[in-house]
This record gives sequence, structure tokens and C-alpha cells, in this order.
Amino acid sequence: PEVGLPLTSQQYDRLTAEVLVDRLIARHHHHLALTICDFLKLSKQKVLTHWACEKLKSPSVRDMPDKQLRDIIREKLKPCGTMSYTAIALIAYDGGRGRKRLSTMLLDYEPHAADQVKLLLSMNENELALQKAVNSMDSDLVFLVLLSTEARLRNNQSQAKKQEFFHMVYNHPDATALL
Repeated sequence: PEVGLPLTSQQYDRLTAEVLVDRLIARHHHHLALTICDFLKLSKQKVLTHWACEKLKSPSVRDMPDKQLRDIIREKLKPCGTMSYTAIALIAYDGGRGRKRLSTMLLDYEPHAADQVKLLLSMNENELALQKAVNSMDSDLVFLVLLSTEARLRNNQSQAKKQEFFHMVYNHPDATALL
């Protein structure tokens, strides 16, 4: 492919391979960046994360079902092994204007429970955030979910919302034990 990035060996030595890969990513030459990463034994995570984020922004996937899009992204990122999906899920969510379901589906692959929980809380997915926090067996995360949800309830005086909170906590005995 034509890249149009003239570079002398002296410039390359000063720039480093990582900067060259960053420049290729910025120009959306993901395949070439991946090839260079393979050749130089560099991490592909940054390239693949950028590719996935750009894929989500693409008009060609606007009508694609969430599950199919998740599978495409997962298949492409699978060779990278364990990597963070938080940035990709955040792009999918797009501040509430995007695809919330796809975002939560992508977060299932996120290896760090704290990142999962924080993004789920920002998406107002309190029940799922509590489930992930309890599954991580991190009491600090469970407290974070409980306190964050309770703080939202203080702003919302609805009796139904308060009952929903207690029902959510009651369904997770480990969370109940912390209260």
C-alpha cells in the first residue's frame, strides 16, 4: 500500500519503531503497523485497539447486530491474548449515544474488574457492576458500587428506586454481608 511516509535510516533511528507504528496508526494503516509489529516483535495491542475503535466509528457497521460486531472485534483481537477492552467499550458506549449492549458485551473480555466496574457504573449499569465486583471478590469494588448507587438514590427520591437498590443488594449475599 502507498503510505507516503518518506523516512531516512537516520530519522528512523531517532524516531524509534514505536513512533513509526504510532504514525502509521494515525494514518489508519493498521495492517502495515501490525506487520511491522510482527517483524520487530512489538506489542500489537495499541494497533488493534485503535483498529477496533475505528471499526466502531465506521458507518459500515451502523446496522450490524451487536453480537456480530462483538465477534468480529473479538476474533481480530484474540491473537493478542489478554488485553484491555475498556477503551473499545467506551467508544461503543459513546457517552450514552452509542451501543450500550455492545459495550457491556465487550466488557466481558476486560481482564481488570476495576475497569469493568467503573465503566459499568458510568453507564448506570449498577446491577451488572455489582455482579462483576462480587465476582472479583474485591470488597473495595463492592463498596464502590454500593456507595455509588446509594449516592444516585439520594438524588432520586423515588421509593421504587430505593426498593430496586435493596433488591439488587439482596440478590448478592456477598454484598449484603458487607452492609
